[in-house]
Amino acid sequence: MVVGGLRALLGNPDMITAVTFQTKVFSTWMPMTQAKDAAGNLLQALPAIQPIWPMLFVTIACGAISGWHSLVGSIGTARQLEYETDALPVGGGGMFSENALALLSLIAVSIAGGAGAGAFAAGVGKLLGMVTFGAIPPAYGTALGFGVFVVIVLTMVQHVFRVMRVTLGEWLGETWVGFKNPHIAAIISMALTMLLVASGTWIYLWQLFGASNQLMAALSLLIVSLWLKSVGRSPRYAFWPMLFMYVTTMAAICVTAYNLYASILSNPKIAAQPINSIGAIAMILVSALLFVAAIIIAYDAWHAWRRLTPAGKVVPATAAAD
Repeated sequence: MVVGGLRALLGNPDMITAVTFQTKVFSTWMPMTQAKDAAGNLLQALPAIQPIWPMLFVTIACGAISGWHSLVGSIGTARQLEYETDALPVGGGGMFSENALALLSLIAVSIAGGAGAGAFAAGVGKLLGMVTFGAIPPAYGTALGFGVFVVIVLTMVQHVFRVMRVTLGEWLGETWVGFKNPHIAAIISMALTMLLVASGTWIYLWQLFGASNQLMAALSLLIVSLWLKSVGRSPRYAFWPMLFMYVTTMAAICVTAYNLYASILSNPKIAAQPINSIGAIAMILVSALLFVAAIIIAYDAWHAWRRLTPAGKVVPATAAAD
């Protein structure tokens, strides 16, 4: 966009149109939607809501903070580092790169207008044309944008299925040995995913994924805060972001559960289809499970925090190590 603006100043007025946002930057703090039929009659009893807080913080799930990355970083990335000192540039550089991708996605969709893969690809095509001074025509740039989108989706999907397969084996592997078989576990995971897509509630699962992801991020910051306190150092820089993400995550879970009820269960036309109702109820149960898990984590953390500071005194680092 900077290149496009400079080219406009240098005598190419078409660049101003190319870099102008087609999507509104802000419309309202509390967007509300309610399905209607062709005659304008409401089909659902309650409106769905999408407040900027907390939903913004669980929609762009990995742009600034990510529990997924903290989990992968502790069990996968850490084993691939040759030296401990490489952790900062690898971890920080990875999150910086993903933050850049998040900004690129927002800019691309905003200048193209609309949403989804098509808007992302069209926006990338425009941006590539600006950066290369027209050497890459919009049609080729759009094709490259679609390719990038597909690669991102494939990478994400294979990570999700790997986690589902491993989780299924660890969770139910003792009840039947087949769950530990990677091929059987993968097929079961894909079958469950197909049912979820058919139910039409997958978009809510994505929001719940964002909420659970940020809940893991809050848990990671909580562990860091407890460690800092155990060694007698100030935990403020980790504690306050953890508290914000924790409260935001729990609020987002509540909003998602409400939207499931409002959009599906309160709409007789949609709820009449069994697969839709089953999917909505399943997602609401997942929301309740995440909420209860968050409360349990908070309860355990509070007791751990109090044990580290008996009678208001900080435990020395040597005593904490013992």
